[in-house]
Amino acid sequence: MSSRRLRVLVIAVGVVILGSAIAAAVVPSAAPAAFGGAVSRTSLDEGWSIQSSASEEAPPRVLSRPGFSTTDWYPVTLPSTVLAGLVANGEYDDLYVGTNLENVWGPRFDVPWWYRTEFELQGEPGARTQLHFDGINYRADVYVNGKLVADHDRVAGTFRTYAFDVTDLVRAGANAVAVRVYPVDANHDLTITWVDWSPLAPDRGMGIWHAVWLTRSGGVTVSDPQVVSDMPLPDTDRADLSVTATVRNAGDSPVTADVAGAIGTIAFSKPVVLDAGESALVTFDPESYPQLHLTDPPVWWPYQMGDQPLEELTVTASVDGVESDRASTSFGIREVNAEYMPNGARRFLINGKPILIRGGGWASDMLLRPVPQRVDDQLMYVRDMGLNAVRLEGKLESDHFFDEADRLGILVMPGWMCCDYWQESWKWTDDVKAIARASMTSQAIRMRNHPSVFMFMIGSDTKPVVDVQKMYVDALRAARWPNPILASSSDDTSSVLGPTGVKMTGPYDWVPPGYWYDPRAQGGADGFNTETSAGQSIPEIENLRRMLTSVELRALWTEPRTPQYHAGVGDSVFKTFHIFDRAMTARMGAPTGLADYVRKAQVMAYENERAMFEAFSRNKYETTGLIQWMLNNAWPSLHWNLFDWFLEPNGSTFGAKLANQPLHVQYSYDDRSVAVVNQTPVAAHDLTVRARVFDLHGDERWSRSTRTDLDADGVARLFRVPQPAAITSTYFVELTLSDASGGVLSRNVYWLSTASERLAWRESTWFFTPTKTYADYTDLSDLPEVRTTVAACDDASGDTGTTRVTVTNDSNDVAFFVRLQLTAGPNGDDVTPITWSDGYVTLMPGEEQTLTATYRTADLRGTEPSVEISGWNVPRSRPAIEVCA
Repeated sequence: MSSRRLRVLVIAVGVVILGSAIAAAVVPSAAPAAFGGAVSRTSLDEGWSIQSSASEEAPPRVLSRPGFSTTDWYPVTLPSTVLAGLVANGEYDDLYVGTNLENVWGPRFDVPWWYRTEFELQGEPGARTQLHFDGINYRADVYVNGKLVADHDRVAGTFRTYAFDVTDLVRAGANAVAVRVYPVDANHDLTITWVDWSPLAPDRGMGIWHAVWLTRSGGVTVSDPQVVSDMPLPDTDRADLSVTATVRNAGDSPVTADVAGAIGTIAFSKPVVLDAGESALVTFDPESYPQLHLTDPPVWWPYQMGDQPLEELTVTASVDGVESDRASTSFGIREVNAEYMPNGARRFLINGKPILIRGGGWASDMLLRPVPQRVDDQLMYVRDMGLNAVRLEGKLESDHFFDEADRLGILVMPGWMCCDYWQESWKWTDDVKAIARASMTSQAIRMRNHPSVFMFMIGSDTKPVVDVQKMYVDALRAARWPNPILASSSDDTSSVLGPTGVKMTGPYDWVPPGYWYDPRAQGGADGFNTETSAGQSIPEIENLRRMLTSVELRALWTEPRTPQYHAGVGDSVFKTFHIFDRAMTARMGAPTGLADYVRKAQVMAYENERAMFEAFSRNKYETTGLIQWMLNNAWPSLHWNLFDWFLEPNGSTFGAKLANQPLHVQYSYDDRSVAVVNQTPVAAHDLTVRARVFDLHGDERWSRSTRTDLDADGVARLFRVPQPAAITSTYFVELTLSDASGGVLSRNVYWLSTASERLAWRESTWFFTPTKTYADYTDLSDLPEVRTTVAACDDASGDTGTTRVTVTNDSNDVAFFVRLQLTAGPNGDDVTPITWSDGYVTLMPGEEQTLTATYRTADLRGTEPSVEISGWNVPRSRPAIEVCA
């Protein structure tokens, strides 16, 4: 099979710069004397205060000097938007509950706000001092010690980074920084918006939303180190490394600097002559430096394909034997390629091996609050669900996020925002284009070194106009961007970049599970779908009660056409759930209360997420990628997530997790075939697949077993499952995949209906396809209550707790959709985050399953773990927990 191959190089992870960064704006200064102090980087995130310009009358030259009193200001720690700072100071009730957010809008955020801090400097003769901002939203005036450093014409753009040389403005002892941040115009600024994901924060994200830091160095600075690898793919037993860094002479006379690099025990150096004020890109290539040719290199892989070794590069610049500056970065050796498949779909290859992208759309916190532990927890869920990627649409996260993705081996797909001013490039003035280009340069340099980042989309729903496309591509290439570039996330062809090889065809609202397999489905299992989902993902009842008022809760299950505040925005089609609720009533019966609504919603989310991921996996590599819209939410939401805001797994979580098992057996809704999918790079042999059909009463009506082998990253289509004659209207198919020793590798239970589901294909819209006839699962309500035996034990080891629960169905009937919860004590809240080995299991008569929960012992909050079991027809109970033997 031939393909058109797009060769792309790359590597490396988060840069820790101890010198200058991107010189977006620099204050000229005189040449320093010989540097006598230590190279340093100091965080300035602590000790800030904020205040509205409407409440502070002092002029900038006064409030930006040391000693100015801020006793009536609000203390904050950066990064923090204005609203996030006010929330942290207790100005508002919880904005994420009910409609509390509506009470915040007003003129308070229509005026500039001041940010202010002080810092101490030790006397270091000749030290060059630079003040760095990694993100200000949107325009700002920056003052240091009473002097204007840069005004809001120069400081403009949410995604720009800045390094200001303030050597002549700072002094030994106390120093002050004040930043006047202006209101964001969400309609005409290249900022952060939420479209229909969540409400826009009332301050529109105004503030300093990324880190602020200070560097001190000698007169020659080092910045932006990069390592690019080249391997003779498909072989990965050799790698050539090319190292670059930017050095700059900040003085007013020529200088010769010794620029040296080190990677472990590998060292290399060269003298570099710099004129006054000159910057130079210093390159170390393997042709000139054979020590950069590696044998048996430690190669970085996505986590399901191998390990994630990270190496360390340090580049220094010295003058007359005295170190002037240094910059360090960790990096991972890896190479990305992209090719077009015969159906036009773009397939990505990591280190020469193809990968089916399976991911979710990432949402930052609505108030842009950076909480590293929360980021870690959500990326942990990505791995736990067997996903390998996240997509960032205009939410270009913190350095910590990218570092953690590198460490975990999770691929990242960044790109610009849709459906706001970012997407209206034909309207942009030259000033806006300059901001866009500077934003692209800043982010390219910030992200290019991360092995997790494997592409960039310069457009979202549509590609930019041609001159803007060229501008972006020029900026990326000037920044030595090493990864593929896509014109948009839609099925576009660009005169600059060619065909995207992806589609963005939805759906975004409920469709039946068979939709994903049908070739008539716009969003079905063909090609690379960058945005799709079945819409609703209702949190568990405990968390619904935490986020909604009693009025909202009742409307959720009784008034499907009542707009939900925690779904969609404004008059969005996603504000009401009538499509989802109509399907629920037709398929499972009208809900009898909130609890009944929630349990039926979990069943529907589980089967849909499972079917979606399974369809794309079965059809690889006619399918090359799938991004579930979304992974998480910006605030508590009723749709578009694979786990809820409170980090509680739900039906969506467990449906996706089951579908993305490394070795997985699955049923096909289109042709009733059984398939086995291998998502690993290792072949599997001597496997046994068994299929059994049970009626609603738990009687076995058909079975078949077969042996099979499975290629690495392969799919095997085996046999078809019949629908036995005269079977109950709802029946079950149980599939198991076992290894040569009989150990179960995968178990999967489907509930099917003798009533077929038919769709109105000609009435399809951009967000769903109507269903003409529904499956009938209403007789699930007739399942008798069943008896289960539950044995639980706990094994706490240091910071991690492990609880094992064995559930046995002692009855002659099916135990349907059994849920386990782990709480902090018998009356406490659910422990989150938590990973269960499986969730929402269905047990045939006499069957037994052992499920394992892993969690942080600190989240027990000093109590003992308690397990609760419940299910569709399993009464709620709490078994005693023993100590694991």
